Amino acid sequence: MSELYKKYNSEIHPAKLDIQYEAEVNLQDRIDLLTSNGMMGLALVLLMLGLFLSTRVSIWVAFGIPFAFLGMFIIAVMIGLTINMITLLE
Repeated sequence: MSELYKKYNSEIHPAKLDIQYEAEVNLQDRIDLLTSNGMMGLALVLLMLGLFLSTRVSIWVAFGIPFAFLGMFIIAVMIGLTINMITLLE
């Protein structure tokens, strides 16, 4: 995106294009936070269920959670739902 406006500014002299707000940086930060929180949650599920139940149960549950999210994303695409900035940790 930044290369596009630099090219525009070099070719069009009377007008200047400037980016005031880059939503891409904010979105990437939220996705990174969501990923790190998901990994921490997965580790906590494995640890807590491993302590109080059997290790096999904790592994099945820990691997079932990402597949449940994957199924949700597939269904969301089929019915036209999107993940936007509002749904990411807002």
